[in-house]
Amino acid sequence: MSLPDYTFFSPSPIHFGWGCRTELRKLAPQFGWRTFVLLGSRVVSEAGMLDSTLSALRDGGHVLELITVP
Repeated sequence: MSLPDYTFFSPSPIHFGWGCRTELRKLAPQFGWRTFVLLGSRVVSEAGMLDSTLSALRDGGHVLELITVP
């Protein structure tokens, strides 16, 4: 599966790294209610490491766009 071409402009900081997932719920509201999550490891998803964080965001009214990069 290939992703379509796109242009990305972000005037806001981009947080990435292993420990950032624990801060998503706290950080997301300051950037709006649409949350784009780019996941570069299937292991994280398959192990259920994001389930609680993504559920908390959804429960908080966030619209999620989850992309897993092979």
